[in-house]
Amino acid sequence: MRHTENNHNMLTMNKRGASPLIATTILVTIVVIAVSIFTFWGKGYIKDVREKAGVDIEKLNCNSIQLSVTDIGGSVSVANNGPDLSGVAVHVFGDGEPYSTVYPQHIQSGSSKLFPYTNVPGVTDIRKVNVIPLLGAGINRPCSDQRIELTL
Repeated sequence: MRHTENNHNMLTMNKRGASPLIATTILVTIVVIAVSIFTFWGKGYIKDVREKAGVDIEKLNCNSIQLSVTDIGGSVSVANNGPDLSGVAVHVFGDGEPYSTVYPQHIQSGSSKLFPYTNVPGVTDIRKVNVIPLLGAGINRPCSDQRIELTL
């Protein structure tokens, strides 16, 4: 009987599971593969959604903006010579707290629009106006690096 017990113990001692290092490696590999699959799927999904919405990714490039801004006594005239804009943000600086207004008005390429900057709450003696173009079909992505500053 003693001999049988030793054989049983030796059999159970020789049966080991995978080492923790191998198990961890397998789990990490599975996670990396799953993240890769979801990332590639997500990129394609976002591209499909944008195409169905009619958003051209190339038109969302801030570097292609060509804007000219002039002061017309209480309003700024924004002339757009680049891609279509979804609007502008106007920041007014003077005495008091700075004031910002977003005008979500479509400005087609080759056209211009007027945007008022006077009679803003909390700002008197206006000295500076910043105009920031917005890109995108309903996204209103601000292109802060294309900001135009007017000193009044």
